[in-house]
Amino acid sequence: MTSDLAARVAALSPQQREALDRVLAEKGRRAPEAAISRRPDQLDRLPLSYEQERLWFMDHLVPNREIFHVPTILRLHGDVDTDALQRALCRLAERHEVLRTTFEERGDGAVQVVHERMDPPLTVEDPDDAEAAATAFIVAPFDLRSGPLVRAGLFRVAAGEHLFVLVQHHIVSDYWSLGVLLGDLGALYAVETGAAQDAPPPPELHYADFAYWQRQTLVGDRLQADLDFWRRSLEGAPELLDLPTDRRRAPIRTTRGRFHHVSFDPELVEQARDLARTEQTTLHVVFLTAYIATLSRHVQQDDVVVGVPVAGRSRPELQDMIGYFLNWLPIRVHVGDRPTFGELLRRTRDASAAGFAHQDLPFEMLVQELQPPRALGTTPVFQTSFSLRDAAPVPPAFPGVRAELATLDGGATHYDLMAELWVEDGEVRGYLPYNDELFEDATIGRIAARMTRLLRGGLAAPDTAVTELSIMDDDELAAALADKPVSDGPVSGTLHGRFAEVAREHPDAVAVTCDDVRLTYAELDERATRLAAVLRGHGAGPGTGVGVCLERSVDVVVAILGVLKTGGFYLPLDPENPPARTERQLADTGSVAVVTTEDLRFRLPDVPAVCLDALPEAGTDAPDADVDPGAVAYVIYTSGSTGTPKGVAVTHANVLRLFRTSAEHFSFGTEDVWTLFHSYAFDFSVWEIWGALLHGGRLIVVPHWLTRAPDAFAQLVVDEGVTVLSQTPSAFAQLTRTMLPGRPEHALRYVVFGGEALDLGTLVPWFEVYGDRTEMVNMYGITETTVHVTYRRIRPDDVVDADASLIGSALPDLGLYLLDEQLRPVPTGVHGELFVGGAGVAMGYVGAPRITAERMLPDPFSGVPGARMYRTGDVARRLPSGELAYLGRNDHQVKIRGHRIELGEIQAALGQVDGVEESIVLARDDGTGQRLVGYVVAAGGTELTSSELRRALLRTLPEWMVPSAFVVLDALPLTRNGKVDRAALPAPEAKRATEDREYVAPRTDAERTLAEIWTELLRIDRVGVGDNFFELGGHSLMVVQLVSRIRERLGNELSIAQLFQHPTLEAMAGILDSPGAVEQAPEAAQPDAVVADLSEEEIDAMLAALDGEESTHG
Repeated sequence: MTSDLAARVAALSPQQREALDRVLAEKGRRAPEAAISRRPDQLDRLPLSYEQERLWFMDHLVPNREIFHVPTILRLHGDVDTDALQRALCRLAERHEVLRTTFEERGDGAVQVVHERMDPPLTVEDPDDAEAAATAFIVAPFDLRSGPLVRAGLFRVAAGEHLFVLVQHHIVSDYWSLGVLLGDLGALYAVETGAAQDAPPPPELHYADFAYWQRQTLVGDRLQADLDFWRRSLEGAPELLDLPTDRRRAPIRTTRGRFHHVSFDPELVEQARDLARTEQTTLHVVFLTAYIATLSRHVQQDDVVVGVPVAGRSRPELQDMIGYFLNWLPIRVHVGDRPTFGELLRRTRDASAAGFAHQDLPFEMLVQELQPPRALGTTPVFQTSFSLRDAAPVPPAFPGVRAELATLDGGATHYDLMAELWVEDGEVRGYLPYNDELFEDATIGRIAARMTRLLRGGLAAPDTAVTELSIMDDDELAAALADKPVSDGPVSGTLHGRFAEVAREHPDAVAVTCDDVRLTYAELDERATRLAAVLRGHGAGPGTGVGVCLERSVDVVVAILGVLKTGGFYLPLDPENPPARTERQLADTGSVAVVTTEDLRFRLPDVPAVCLDALPEAGTDAPDADVDPGAVAYVIYTSGSTGTPKGVAVTHANVLRLFRTSAEHFSFGTEDVWTLFHSYAFDFSVWEIWGALLHGGRLIVVPHWLTRAPDAFAQLVVDEGVTVLSQTPSAFAQLTRTMLPGRPEHALRYVVFGGEALDLGTLVPWFEVYGDRTEMVNMYGITETTVHVTYRRIRPDDVVDADASLIGSALPDLGLYLLDEQLRPVPTGVHGELFVGGAGVAMGYVGAPRITAERMLPDPFSGVPGARMYRTGDVARRLPSGELAYLGRNDHQVKIRGHRIELGEIQAALGQVDGVEESIVLARDDGTGQRLVGYVVAAGGTELTSSELRRALLRTLPEWMVPSAFVVLDALPLTRNGKVDRAALPAPEAKRATEDREYVAPRTDAERTLAEIWTELLRIDRVGVGDNFFELGGHSLMVVQLVSRIRERLGNELSIAQLFQHPTLEAMAGILDSPGAVEQAPEAAQPDAVVADLSEEEIDAMLAALDGEESTHG
């Protein structure tokens, strides 16, 4: 099909498209189909249509799902003749076979049973709350076996006003059918009330005729051509439209939702019609384009698949037939390469035209053919739908009664988000049904507003790239840029200069201790001054670097302060570093000497060494160097995402302003006791050292061995009266595991978290024991932005059902921006990369101007000439409250089976499992692709197994987010900086594959009979007792045949859910051999039970029929 022809086809209405299809068939352009005629009278069994077959199977698996109810609600004004209404309903069922049809199982499948008579019931009530009564009436279950599958309710609202509710099961109806049904009902009511004489003539054909015809004709070349088209169209398509949600996705998809009402004004609609005419397309395609573009901006995906419903009535004899014809077209549009709005419109037009040309293939068959990976929490192929009808629904005409269509605020929603729109009075109106377990109404309101804004911009400037069209209004843009830096003016002084002032004010106060060594401020100042004099003799001075390579002791602080007094900068060198790494860092920074000790100097390269344990006792009166605040104070090396260490140069001003700007959150003073818990080569040490020394507090240098002994460190915290404790979440988890059982009294005023994401749920035990008297503070930050960037005090209420790591807002003198790939602010709720601007941004990377330019970009938002912002590589989103939720590193976002996964979310859920003390989740590549691996530390005395952990997680996480392997460890390995050492985590042991399982022949009569049935259905030679039905090729509809043959051969009735729960031959036979187990088996397992006992493969098989739910009004 040429682009021009595709455009002309796309410009037709759905009714015109279907008429064109019929004309083409008549002209031989497509293979003409046999006309639909009355089915043979001698048929032993009436088959289900393909569409019905899936609904029937799902009803067997999980009965009574409201999602398959098709409700219509009318508000009736006037006196209703209830007797006439009941008679009209009965005549309606007489008129349409499908309304008196039920479904039962025979042999290997289901059949339709058409009854001579089956009267739809009419419930008449005068309830206190008519809307509540109507809602309850809608969700009441249907029984496909006994019927009837249509019912009506009349609920009095007030005198002369009623709610009339007509509910059908989707297996017998769809949206188009509602129009036919309501029209007939109005006509029959008129006859029954005497307002009309003649009823409309009865239809010649019925839905069972169509189902029989479909089974006979949907075969051969035409079927294959449609399958080939859709397979090509969807090859490589994303499996999930990962819309940012307000709440964590449930492991089993729920269908209860709410409706957000929307409208688009006549001026906008007329502009859309003008563009549609210009581009030879329809209003539907213009609005679909805006919907796709809006979704793409929210999920930041270049490839979007949206479900578009079609009536499925391409033949004239189907127009007035009631039944389930609705079909779904997965319209896929590429949004990459920054198309203009006009270009995206043409892509959507062409994709729609191509899809409509292949609309006859039932979506059920397409999914069965594609076999997409399944997940209980989502629908396959697409998770959002769009529909724009040419006109508003028309209520029926009831003589003497005025009827108007009504809606309730909520109901069943079949996808995460839907768009149900129609044209009415020049406007486009409708609503966005959404899953309210995922979204807040305000979130959907923002999405609708952004779509309107994007559409308005695209219509005004169709040659503008979609990515350049604004989707935020001024208020939302202001909120996105609310964390702009607020300068308190330039910083004066230096770190060593400020320290000297404190030393003069408090000379006798204890400044630093380690074990039994204690130095007062005066003593520390004097020793550092002596060191500075020696270092000057080695060439140290302003702008030069001096390495510091020491074991943890008070000498670390002496060395740092001594280097700064020369005017130079210190380079922390971990004694455990490989010599080559140390040599490279010294060379990169041009360091002139290294401060060390005699027992460590042999590890150093050929560079002047100043040994503190051999420092001359002679004093010096040389003054401290007076350098500019913008001089470099230290260079700390960080590996970064590339794995190549990069030296970050941080100035005196960077550090001094950190404490000035954070003063509004903390009240540090001379009475505070701090710990230098972390390596001085980790930037958290900067906060610990200078937080103490700049405020006249006492700093305890914690020996390395003690940082790895949580019980001893806990005792130190209590005995020394520590008031300010800085911890990585991993280190604090080990501390609390030791500290909480004894509930010791402590003096902690602040616990400051940093260095890695904080799982808020891990703080629950702390709050349960100690309450809220210690301020627990989460401070996001990175080395390149001087330790800390944000502040968020964590309260007990924050840790209940916490879904993300709350990091709060930026410190006042910093700017914090969430940007997309084009460096534009993203809206509230949308994932973006964190950029940090303001006074904390470091000078840059030593000797790496190219990397500095790539990571430290001009800040276009600050308004200050020359301002820079740092690209962190971290992902977050802004909550409606304005604060930020940290989501993880870009490189910790992984895709498993097409799903974007935040490892931190899984880790948080794993940490909530009973018996789990600590946890971390990694994505490991086992040679065949990435898989999730969970590492856990069990609570004392607890034994954890992989099956138990998997079962627990399946209750809170979607299946695709559950690790495929678990490793139980005595403790998580930590780096010297107190973070989890991911590289040291062991790979899980490989498990023997199913095909390697030892064959064990059936042993009991039940096992032997079942094995015979399996071999017949699966067409295999043999079955062992350990074999799994689904691993051998069984699928959902084959389970139906299995149930039937078990009944025939063994006389037992098993439910489909039982077979999914017990998929091995041995387990299945065990049910049959257990007295009472079969009789007591539930019709369907509870969702949690099904999930807990199924493997990934079994779940995939179960969901083979879950192939995209119907439209709300399908």
